[in-house]
Amino acid sequence: MAQMADNSLLPTAYCLLPKLDETAVVAVSGGADSIFLAETLYRTRLKNSSLLTPHSSLTKLVIAHVNHNLRGAESDADEQFVRDWVEQRQKNSPWLVGRFTRLNIQTDSDGLENACREARYAWLKDVCCNVGARYLFTAHNADDQIETVLFRILRGAGLDGLAGIAPIRVLTEGVTLVRPLLGWTKKQIIEQLDAWNQSYRTDSSNLSSDFSRNKIRNELLPLLEREYNPNVRNSLTNLSTLAAMASAEIDSLADAVLRQTIFRQSDDELILTRQPFRSASQYITMECFRKIWTQRGWTQQAMGLKQWTLLAQMAQSETILPPYVFPGAVRVRVTEELIKLEVLTKSVDININN
Repeated sequence: MAQMADNSLLPTAYCLLPKLDETAVVAVSGGADSIFLAETLYRTRLKNSSLLTPHSSLTKLVIAHVNHNLRGAESDADEQFVRDWVEQRQKNSPWLVGRFTRLNIQTDSDGLENACREARYAWLKDVCCNVGARYLFTAHNADDQIETVLFRILRGAGLDGLAGIAPIRVLTEGVTLVRPLLGWTKKQIIEQLDAWNQSYRTDSSNLSSDFSRNKIRNELLPLLEREYNPNVRNSLTNLSTLAAMASAEIDSLADAVLRQTIFRQSDDELILTRQPFRSASQYITMECFRKIWTQRGWTQQAMGLKQWTLLAQMAQSETILPPYVFPGAVRVRVTEELIKLEVLTKSVDININN
């Protein structure tokens, strides 16, 4: 593994690295994964630094660290570790900069992970906008992918959920989120760090099973490997790959149907023609409505199989089904040729389903 450090460094990630004249932000906690990613991007850019414009504002590699203040002195030590990592490399690399913040999130343990994630990404998006970065890099690895897929299976996911963590997705306008380590296991990452003699921090909270993800990592996956399938990680990875392929195909088919259906739209109202839905399968029609809900920013938290199926039936049925108010006060009404979706105001009685 040591020979890989300089010559064949991250071959699967090179295609996802930013161009030399573009700024990238890297989310770095100080743990093995993010330090490996930061070190890889740093070495790649350092190796090609002669090609950079010395004073260009578009050649920065921005190391962004969030201190969640959840583990007291340990959190502070993580922050200091990342600060030291940046300072040690800044001496010969003026294009390397650090951005740091501290958060103080107050919520119960069940919602703590999500609250921290939302706050972290909100700040990271701000950093990207402030420094003019087109890319945000995070260090999710193959183990994270496996845990995510299993977690979503337990919650009852559809194809999109089974596809797991996307390697690339649009985070916000002008900023793309990139995860180049999804093909690397934790074991491979640590082996490479050892080959570099590069230290990293270990989050003690990862050893606790108080959080669902940790319980899956520390208890459920080892149990499945030991008692049911020693190759369960490969099985979940293959499932994720196939689900992503199928999801992309379905996404394309749903887009094609939607392009034919838009009749009229405004901020609070969308009117669609029904004929394209009648020619599509029920599943593709359901996917069309999922896309509409996502594009419109309507809540999907209480939208389950029953609700998506009803929407498809309303769009496809030869008879005119009665109006229905879906979660988030989205009322759907159909005529012979059209289907009308609108967000009801507080002044309108939305209890028409009863």
